[in-house]
Amino acid sequence: MKALTIRQPWAWLIIHGYKTAEYRSWRTSYRGPLAILAGLALDEAGIDEAGLLGITLPDEVDTGGVIGYVELTDITGQPGDYTWHLRNPQPSPFRPMRGGLGILTIPD
Repeated sequence: MKALTIRQPWAWLIIHGYKTAEYRSWRTSYRGPLAILAGLALDEAGIDEAGLLGITLPDEVDTGGVIGYVELTDITGQPGDYTWHLRNPQPSPFRPMRGGLGILTIPD
């Protein structure tokens, strides 16, 4: 299975359907199921943005593992400014796992 590491709370926002796009400076030819792996770091800007949008985050979010799955349907944009289109978010039980850069291959 392919996976993408995303810092919290962005990963939580994706898995709960609030965020349907991920912005990256690089693209991939891969399309299909993608595990969302919550990184260890928290992004304070994401917490602030969720609050501004009226989204109530849980008091604690899982970090350092898979929190759910999406489908990567398309990538649009131009070099350095790509939009990854994500659909069908599905939360899953937390599964601890080490993250990394790029598209990872993890055990199913």
